[in-house]
Amino acid sequence: MTHEQLFAVNISLTPEGDAHREEILALLFEYVEQVRAAGPQEEIFKELASLQEINFAHKEDSPLPDDFAASAAMALHRYPPKEVLRGPFALDEWRADVVEEYLSKLTADNCLVFITSDGFKEESAAGDADEKGWKTEQWYKVVAVVAVLGFLGLGWNMADHTASQGDLAAVRKMYSYWADGKLAGSSCVAAAKQIALEDVVYDASSDAMPHVGGAKVYHGPAGICDFGAFLATFRQPDYRLVEQLHSGTGTVVVKESLTPTVLATNKTVKQAMQNLVEYKVRDGKIASMKVYWGEPHTFDSLFH
Repeated sequence: MTHEQLFAVNISLTPEGDAHREEILALLFEYVEQVRAAGPQEEIFKELASLQEINFAHKEDSPLPDDFAASAAMALHRYPPKEVLRGPFALDEWRADVVEEYLSKLTADNCLVFITSDGFKEESAAGDADEKGWKTEQWYKVVAVVAVLGFLGLGWNMADHTASQGDLAAVRKMYSYWADGKLAGSSCVAAAKQIALEDVVYDASSDAMPHVGGAKVYHGPAGICDFGAFLATFRQPDYRLVEQLHSGTGTVVVKESLTPTVLATNKTVKQAMQNLVEYKVRDGKIASMKVYWGEPHTFDSLFH
């Protein structure tokens, strides 16, 4: 007999939600981090204990015999005979150390993610499905693939909440400076020094964008201002941060979405583009930034 078990979270999605499943997974682990940071909450335990007592007190007097036999048999594996009825409902002892131990296990690199979706039909039936690892399960004939989830962080260790939150705060502060207009005008360099190191490097370069003059490497706080001047050459009214993931070791990855319109050519795109931006944080400030352009050729075409 083992004392190990799975802690399961089930999420049902609409078709639109299914198209953003990785973002939802990232949000789930962000919430888990918030719960872990808050620590064990005895008041919540007391509320749950009271609810369980109510459930037990109002349990049906005459459950179906087969249901009762099955539940009692399973309960005998966990409780002494005199506690078989009450045991599954009882929350008698507050153990903060046990709660902390469980919370420490709920990390992204300690999980299994099962995704069932109609969205996999075409991929699983394609000619190269075998090469991509799609297999038919022996017993239920379900077609499935086992894979390591990529960028969206499910391989990252998110346990170091304090460090990761500090890194994330530095990046969020920078974005708030952009939004407030602090990284523009005569006071830009002074503002940039508040959020970035003197030797900060902003790498927005891409060999696939020869017509985009601003796609280059910027250096120092003044470089941040120059990068801001480049951003001012196109409109992006729907710009938003899709997600922000942090490693706890000085790295923050941001996924951004935007529909740019270049002012000089008045060209735009039909649907939003997504980029990844990797930040390195040191001593509470931005040390470097690297843009991974999602559609560099499309973006380049807007400038000529």
